[in-house]
Amino acid sequence: MSATVLTTLLISNNQVQAVNLALSLGDLVTSPSDVNIAGLCVDLKQCQPGDVITVSVPEGTTSRFVKNDTNFNLSQITYTILPDQNVVWNPASKFSFFQKQEISLDGKVLTFSNGEFLSGATGLFSRTGNVPVKITVSIEGKSKYKSVSEPSVILALLGVSSLSLLLNNKGLQKI
Repeated sequence: MSATVLTTLLISNNQVQAVNLALSLGDLVTSPSDVNIAGLCVDLKQCQPGDVITVSVPEGTTSRFVKNDTNFNLSQITYTILPDQNVVWNPASKFSFFQKQEISLDGKVLTFSNGEFLSGATGLFSRTGNVPVKITVSIEGKSKYKSVSEPSVILALLGVSSLSLLLNNKGLQKI
């Protein structure tokens, strides 16, 4: 399917257009201690699901260590090439911690899903291409904290109330 998308992008009105490919790669890593690590929230200001940031990536290979310093386990990351750029995503793009990769029909939107970039994890993200590119990045995910179910909260409150009443009654009986 990816080959079909690229062929469709490259051939239009029986003419071949020059299209640049952008390759995006991501791997979970244990980063060396002497390396600068960007925080997804602290440095990039992408702190919760739904946040969208715009990034300019220079020509060539650009790699960056990024820590998921949010309180969310990210389940989806979407990269969108801004309009009016003669660049599309390379189908070989892959993030090792996501099993699913989708490229839009126009080649401008790359979505990784079906996996997790866990809160606290560090990834090495690389983008390779022969032209500079501007992209937006959006994230989706769920809180790393499990919510307490309502019935257990009610039972705990009942237990504390019962214990309080028992202790209070023992104090009254001694008078």
